[in-house]
Amino acid sequence: SNYSDLQFVHKFFCRFFTACWGKPQTPRLKKFINLFQAALFELLKKDISAVTESEYHTLISRLQGDLRRHIEKKKYFSDRVRSAVGYSLVLSEVKGEIAFNENGKPYFLDVPLHFSISHSENTVIAAISEKNIGADIEKVREIPRGVAERFFTERERGCDFFEIWTKKEAFGKCKGDMAKAFGTDVCDLSFYTEKYGEYIIAVYEE
Repeated sequence: SNYSDLQFVHKFFCRFFTACWGKPQTPRLKKFINLFQAALFELLKKDISAVTESEYHTLISRLQGDLRRHIEKKKYFSDRVRSAVGYSLVLSEVKGEIAFNENGKPYFLDVPLHFSISHSENTVIAAISEKNIGADIEKVREIPRGVAERFFTERERGCDFFEIWTKKEAFGKCKGDMAKAFGTDVCDLSFYTEKYGEYIIAVYEE
């Protein structure tokens, strides 16, 4: 899979640096390797605007029973589509069994990998990593009145609203604690961020 290719490249570069220079001593080299390691995840994206009910039933039929039942409990068809596409993205890259912890967070039962799914409007993303990971996507739109004042620190209010919001969501998903995320100043934390058309994406690993 593509994820296996990423793992191979990561191991090759780490062994290459170690063979040439031993363990990195200079701050610059350490920073380069840390940045490379921090980016070792796979980010998948899917436009779901054209998914029909027939295509949804095809997707859902391919998922394991417990996961299928979890998705079909959702009230609205649009939410069922987003979930089915998100889990299908993950399982297209990693063949594993998905379960849910006591807080409802999904995880692999039998594979030493982590994943996070998010959606906004007609786009679904899934991030997969060896590390605990959280991902969020938001469509840029009119900023809700009073939200920044209520949830952001003074320093965060000086940044782009949706960049901070997606970072907080990604951090909270990774930690499994949204209350902690919205009580944390994320400006000094390291995230992968991306502008994707009308959307902003943030990914956090630990």
